[in-house]
Amino acid sequence: MGWLLVAAAALVALAGWCASAEAALLRLSRAGARELGQSAGEGSAPLHAVLAEVPRYVTVLLLARACSVTGATVLVAAVLVRWLGAGWQAFLITAAVMAAAIFFVAGLLPRSLGSRSTVRVASAAAGVLRPVTRLLGPLPRLLVAVGAALGSGGEHRGGSSSEQDLRGLVDLLARRREIEPDEQEMIHSVFELGDTIVREVMVPR
Repeated sequence: MGWLLVAAAALVALAGWCASAEAALLRLSRAGARELGQSAGEGSAPLHAVLAEVPRYVTVLLLARACSVTGATVLVAAVLVRWLGAGWQAFLITAAVMAAAIFFVAGLLPRSLGSRSTVRVASAAAGVLRPVTRLLGPLPRLLVAVGAALGSGGEHRGGSSSEQDLRGLVDLLARRREIEPDEQEMIHSVFELGDTIVREVMVPR
């Protein structure tokens, strides 16, 4: 049964990679990537292609993350049921272990990494996502269309195109040391405050 736990750990790690890639792609703007590409050369081509259709590739990440988390939970539950029997203890332990793993290993930590090392993580993710998305054929576009029809499309996650461009430009200036880190954080805080105000206005009470 040990190999099931190894497989579950690998699936949780994959979910963490998806979360990190999603955070990096949503934070990196097209404007920032273009300027970066002028010095990066041909190696930035996959990143440009992914950033041109962010919702499509983010949908693939969300699908992979959901499948990974679900698979890992099933495997852990199967092992604990084998060890402890089909009582409530096995399912309670499964819920506790997977909640902690999903929050830290597949959520908080990888998203923090994706936000700190935006370009590096996004570039690595682009190299993997392009062939995987090709293999999936029309499925990613179909999922984006369904999400948009249900009012939960991927585009709203990263804010408007203009906001993404401004965020990316701020990050690019910070990497070039043209603005200080505290100024970068202050500007991002202004964006977050604006998003909060918009949500407060839009959500009915």
